[in-house]
Amino acid sequence: MEKHRKLFICLSIAFPVLIICGYIFRQQLMDLGKLLPPCPFYLFSGYHCPGCGNTRSITHLLSGELLLSLRCNITPLFLFLIIVMLYIEMLFYIFGKRVKLLPRSMPLWISVILLFMVYFAARNFIGILAPV
Repeated sequence: MEKHRKLFICLSIAFPVLIICGYIFRQQLMDLGKLLPPCPFYLFSGYHCPGCGNTRSITHLLSGELLLSLRCNITPLFLFLIIVMLYIEMLFYIFGKRVKLLPRSMPLWISVILLFMVYFAARNFIGILAPV
């Protein structure tokens, strides 16, 4: 158990360092996003795939434009929130408390996945949901 605690302490230090580095080098990260090719699925079919808008979403998130980030794709922000919740759980564990912020219910996660699938399909037909 002590071995895991040491690993978690290292991770608890690494996560904020990564966030700070991402903030410091945000312009370079946004410039890297411009080098990526356009989505081949969208080019050939005209429909947005589940990954369409992720790069733009992260770029807007790094610029502090939360609403535009959500408009491009909700997945990066959703995953970031899950990671933050797991990080907080890990911090509690390091200090000897067991706290579960993230639900562990399988029906809930199946519902979340189904909602994401509906969102990814609907954004091809409802203009306001389409990536900017």
